[in-house]
Amino acid sequence: MGSKLITKIANRPNFYFFDTALKDGKKLTVKFCLFTKDPDEAVRLANSIKAAANEALAKKITTTHTNSKSLRALINIKRQNERCIKQNGIFLDVSEYKELSQDVIAKFYNLATLEEKHTLKEPKTLLDVSLKPKETISLSFEAVAKRYVSTECLKLKSSDKTKGYYIKTGKLLDEFFKDHQGKEFSYNDAENFQTTLASKKLNKKTINNYTSYSKRLFDYAIKMGKLTTNPFRMLTSFKISADEKSPKDNFSLDELKIVFDTKRLDLRNYMIFALHTGLRFNEIWQLDSKSVGEEDGIKFINVKTAKQKGGVSKYRQISLHKNIEHLGDLKWLEQIKKGKESSDYFGKRLNRHIHKSIPNANVSFHRLRGNFAKAIKDYCLENSLADLTSVLLGHSTDLATDTYAKGVSLKAKKEALKGLEIFNFLIFSASKNFLSQKI
Repeated sequence: MGSKLITKIANRPNFYFFDTALKDGKKLTVKFCLFTKDPDEAVRLANSIKAAANEALAKKITTTHTNSKSLRALINIKRQNERCIKQNGIFLDVSEYKELSQDVIAKFYNLATLEEKHTLKEPKTLLDVSLKPKETISLSFEAVAKRYVSTECLKLKSSDKTKGYYIKTGKLLDEFFKDHQGKEFSYNDAENFQTTLASKKLNKKTINNYTSYSKRLFDYAIKMGKLTTNPFRMLTSFKISADEKSPKDNFSLDELKIVFDTKRLDLRNYMIFALHTGLRFNEIWQLDSKSVGEEDGIKFINVKTAKQKGGVSKYRQISLHKNIEHLGDLKWLEQIKKGKESSDYFGKRLNRHIHKSIPNANVSFHRLRGNFAKAIKDYCLENSLADLTSVLLGHSTDLATDTYAKGVSLKAKKEALKGLEIFNFLIFSASKNFLSQKI
């Protein structure tokens, strides 16, 4: 991770600073949130906190030194103090450490507490002058958002949906801060914005999206020289429980027909292959000609399961359904992967196509796997067959290296795949489109 001073906490996105402090004379570990996901930024901030802690301790264990103008002498004094602190096991009190860390974190993000604004009387330095709040009278967050969309979103190849989110966020910020012109932005401002969104009965995920986009727009406004602080950096997102999450829906048959009706053969092939194998996006991407096999006259794909525990490589065999026999040589996949360093762009391209085709549907490429699972499960139940859904999907309890999965023959899997015949109409439609293109 690069530093012994930072750590990650389960289910928390940000890095934490940790060290030893005293409470009632007893040693304990303290942790302070650094409000950043960037490891380099976390290390810089952690080192600043530690340096401030050492400076505070040094004042307690040393006498005042003569005013030396020698930089070397001052550095040596600092190093001697730090060695003394470490060798003698000297620690700050928890309350003192907390106050010190909060001060360092606030200054790191260029945020000042209300108390500081009234009490600080130190002479201004060049740094202070450079950080003087910019004039904000003409600031329009919608304008910032539009510029962000035309520059950053273009670089990131963001979807139209994402671009729309930024514009909407800009408008919301303008409306909320319409009477805020000429003032510095504080943490309370950001928190009030978040609270106001919550009062409108928006779901937590939507609120988190708006606050996340707000943070990026504030960062961009700083880059533009419009602002000097970003209070959204320290804002905590709403935690969403499993019950509150809105899962994606499977495609309806009508939606599948619309999505598969495209002249982009690469998109159609990838989707039709996913629908008839139940493979995850990256499980398909890592396939090559060596992944194809045949046993007892049954063609199959040997798949390295994407989600694995303990670092053990596990494979499963998927019988090749007749609807995708023409894709069995995987040459179409090699063509898609040609010249691409990663799968990221193509994955985004697939989902953009889906969202553009059926903009109001709560679906994504991954839900083709859900359609596969439902078709298999329904067929097995209706025909009194053993349910092979988990085996075919590669769930951890039934992987092909496990005892149960090893005993499942390709013949049995092929029988279960008959449930996919409900998608035959898609193959017919695709063939019709292909012929019309050739004519």
